[in-house]
Amino acid sequence: MTSFSNNRWAAIFGINPARWKRWCREFLGHDPAAGLQSGKARKLNLENAFIVLLGGHLVSGLKFTIPDAKTIIQDILDWLRLRALMPGNEYNNSGGEKPIEWEIRIERRSNGFAYQMKGVLAVGQQGGAHIANFILDGEKQINELQAITLHISALLRLFLGRIPG
Repeated sequence: MTSFSNNRWAAIFGINPARWKRWCREFLGHDPAAGLQSGKARKLNLENAFIVLLGGHLVSGLKFTIPDAKTIIQDILDWLRLRALMPGNEYNNSGGEKPIEWEIRIERRSNGFAYQMKGVLAVGQQGGAHIANFILDGEKQINELQAITLHISALLRLFLGRIPG
């Protein structure tokens, strides 16, 4: 399994190493085996590095607070694994068609967050109009004007495309 130090992951994604390390501590917690006193660098596998990148994107790109980003990650992590949107996971949809693109709409509500996951199955044209077949998971009713869209498939493609072979 691929595993790199925080400094290497930061370089791979062009992120300031101090920022990457801060995100790592925030989204993965403290690593007792690799502290400042131990002289041992923390190593992250693909899944943990993707969690750090996802959390960083939620904070830096989509402007969520760190506590909100932690909540969002905790809420969607099992769903991401089930839908093979985490590095190293196989797709599982009980024999259904595999979507070509997933996005997650995140809406803040009084009791936390609501999520609508939209998987595009096919895109084409019919009579000059663009059409898309899609499936929905999670909340069926999301306020489109208040929801923030996380393009999770695009983030995963970016992540996988930067991993050294």
